[in-house]
Parts: sequence; structure tokens; C-alpha cells
Amino acid sequence: VEEHKCPLTTELLCDPVTAEDGHNYEREMVEKLIKDSSSKRNKKQKKLLRSPRTNEPMGAEIKSDVSLRNTIQNFIESGLIGGEVAESWRQRKLIIDTKKLAEDGDPNAMQRLGEWYDGGLQGLPRSKVLARKWITKADSARVSQAVRRVREDKDPDAMNSLGMWYSEGEKGLVANEVQAFKYFKMLADRNDARGMAQAGIRLADGVGTKGDVNAGLGLVLRAADGDSSSDLACYCLGVWYHDGMYGLQIDETKAEHYLKKAVDGSCTFLHLGLVWEDEAHERLRGIKENREA
Repeated sequence: VEEHKCPLTTELLCDPVTAEDGHNYEREMVEKLIKDSSSKRNKKQKKLLRSPRTNEPMGAEIKSDVSLRNTIQNFIESGLIGGEVAESWRQRKLIIDTKKLAEDGDPNAMQRLGEWYDGGLQGLPRSKVLARKWITKADSARVSQAVRRVREDKDPDAMNSLGMWYSEGEKGLVANEVQAFKYFKMLADRNDARGMAQAGIRLADGVGTKGDVNAGLGLVLRAADGDSSSDLACYCLGVWYHDGMYGLQIDETKAEHYLKKAVDGSCTFLHLGLVWEDEAHERLRGIKENREA
């Protein structure tokens, strides 16, 4: 263990590099040392980069020591190194690996880092600034990925996500129902029940687009009754038949049919939301009470 400790951290090496002095260091620490030595202040004071081991002048080139990294990992995985030393190594390796993924553009890794900094987890210091930085980057990366997936692959899940994010003003996007309708309509044009439900509701209400009750009602009906169905579409039809909305005659039988379908889990897409699910149950209880009365 002592042979494989970083002299800067005094901990077992996780991401070892070899510096020009021939010694091994933790990458993050020696990179910080090199960066500090090249600062304007140190250049002005003519301070040279020196070896942490020998204090002799040292160049700034470093190289990954993959062999040493694999050796240490094998020691950990085989149990030759255990206890608190191994546990600390695993935790630091998790952070290093997550940071690498985040720096390579992985939004899930960015999100994890943000949450860890926000809660002071995994040995990281609690920092609202760093938490906000990484969560903001995660949101931006997710939006960029979704836009690319729509453009290149016509991905229906990406269309649905962008529609929801624009509608709710999430992932750093400004709420914009015109943009939301655009993506839901793209989805509806692919006969996706999620898109037909969301676009149909907006057409019926004239939200994000010019109102067209008949077109909206038609899309919602297709989303509720098609082979691929939406619990949101069923809920809306149940409410509309129950209250006599959008030109539909009040019909408690049809209202009950669609409200039951909205909450029984039989639809292909379950995106109703708990608040509306509770309201559907409440309306079903009211219909039952009316029938019994």
C-alpha cells in the first residue's frame, strides 16, 4: 500500500500518472500543481515547477500509468488490499470515473455530480455553486441530445421529452407552448398516442396553436381507442363526456368507460400524473353514487 500512495494526497493512487521526475502521482493533484506553477503570478516571480518528491525542477509533461492503475485495481478486487483503504479507493474511483464521463458529455454523470455536490455526498464538499453548474450542464446536454435524436433519428421519445420540457419550462428551457405543440404534433404525425393526446388537447383548447375543436377531439379519440393508447387521452375523454365539453353530450356511461381505462393500467402509455389520476377516481366514485341513488 505504501509503495502505491500518492505523495500529494498520501492515499492509494486511483488515476496514477508518471511525471517527468519519474515518480507517480494522482492525476488531479499533479495537474493542479502544474496549472498553479504556470499561473501569471508564479511566472512573474519566476517560480519553477518542482518535483514534489525531490524538489528539483521538473517539466510539465505527465503520462497515464495504465499498468500501475490495473495493478492497484487487481489488488483491490482480489482482496489483497481491503478495509478502509479499499473503501476509500472505491469511493474516489467512483468520483473520478463519474467526472470523466461528465466531462465527455454524459448527462447522467453530470446529474449525479450535481446531486453529490448538493448533498455533500461521496466525500465531495457540499457546494451549491458546483451543484448548480453540473445540473445546468446536465439539463443542457439532455436537451441537445434530444434535439439531435429528433433531427437524426426521428426518435419519438425525444419528441415527447422536448414537448414536455417546453410545456413545463424544464431543463433550462423557457416555457413555450408553441414549441411544445410543434414537438407533440410531430409525434402525433407518427401515430404515437402520447403525441395525439397532447396535440389534441392543445388543438381543442387553442394552446400553442390555432384552436380546432374537431381536429383536437379526433386526435384524442384516436389516442384513447387505438391499438396504442394513452391514459391521458382516456382521462380527458372521460372528463369531457362527464361534463359535456367540446360539443360532446353528457354521457356517464362513456365517461365511466374512459375514466376506468385511464386508471386501470391497460393503456400503452401511462403519462397521466397522480393529480389527474386522483380526480379520475373521484369522478368514478361520483358516477357510481349517482347510479346507486
